[in-house]
Formats: sequence, C-alpha cells, structure tokens
Amino acid sequence: MKDSKTTLKWKCLKNNYLNHAIDNIYYSKNIAFVNSGVLDYIATCENLAAARKISDHLPVFLEFNMN
Repeated sequence: MKDSKTTLKWKCLKNNYLNHAIDNIYYSKNIAFVNSGVLDYIATCENLAAARKISDHLPVFLEFNMN
C-alpha cells in the first residue's frame, strides 16, 4: 500500500482520478503482515461522480496473522 494514491479528485483529468496517498494502516508487533492494498472499484472516469457520493477515498485493506 506504500505510495498508493487513495483519495479521489473532483474531476477526471487525462483518465486520472486519483489524488493523494494519505491513508494509512497502523498495527502492533503482535500482528504479522501478509498483504495490503487499495480496492479501486471506480475503474473508469465515468464512475467518478457516483463514487464520490459514497466517499472521497478508496477502501484500503490489511491481511494479517496473529502471532
């Protein structure tokens, strides 16, 4: 997830609707990292206006194991 843009622009410019990489997930030493990422459900500029009615961020996730 490092350096992954997760915020949405107001307008799509040149097929780019992503803005800043400002979302983070923090976890303790008792958790072993497995995977993380961003769920980009928008896919095309035509979906941007509808997506922004839900949130101005894309969802992020963390897969982990408990130690």
